[in-house]
Amino acid sequence: MGLANPDRQLLHVDKTEKIIGCYYDVLNELGPGFLESVYERSLVIALRGVGLEVESQVALDVRFRGQVVGEFRADIVVDKSVLLEIKAGKTIDRSHEAQLLNYLQATGLSVGMIFNFGAKPEFKRLIRTLHARPTTSIELPQTQIAHKRAVDTNHPAFIRANPRKSAATLRFYPCDFSSTLVR
Repeated sequence: MGLANPDRQLLHVDKTEKIIGCYYDVLNELGPGFLESVYERSLVIALRGVGLEVESQVALDVRFRGQVVGEFRADIVVDKSVLLEIKAGKTIDRSHEAQLLNYLQATGLSVGMIFNFGAKPEFKRLIRTLHARPTTSIELPQTQIAHKRAVDTNHPAFIRANPRKSAATLRFYPCDFSSTLVR
C-alpha cells in the first residue's frame, strides 16, 4: 500500500511498522479468544523483543484548569511516543476511536493505535492534530432539512453533523435561521 502523498511521511512510521509486525506475531501465535490482558502482556514481550521501550498500564491524569479530575490507564506506551489500546471484541467501533483520541489529548502524544485481537482482527492508527477545531455532531434520525437559500459551506458558522452517521446535515448561521425542519 502506498501513501496518498508520497512526499509526506507518517509520524513515527518506523515504530508503528515494528508495532504492527509484533501485533501480527502475537495474533498468529495465540489466535483469537483470549482476554485483552493476555494479548497486552504478549504484545509487551514481543515489542521488547524488537528493541522498543515499553510501559504497560501507565497511569495518566486528566486535568481541568490545573486540577486532576480523573485518571485512566493507557494499555501500552511505546518509546514515550505511541499509545496503544488493546481490544478483544467483535470489531473496533467509534467509541474505541473516541477513547483513544481522548487518551492522546490527555497525554499530549500525537500517535495512537487500536489493536483488536477478537473475532475480526484489525488495527487502526489515529493521529491527534494540534490545531483541530472542535466539532459539533447532532443526529436527527429520519429527518430532512429543507433550505430556502444556497448554503456557503465555507462560512465560519457552518457546522455539519457527521454525514455518514446521521440522517441529516445541519447548517447554522449566526443571524439567519432560514432553515426549516421537515418531518
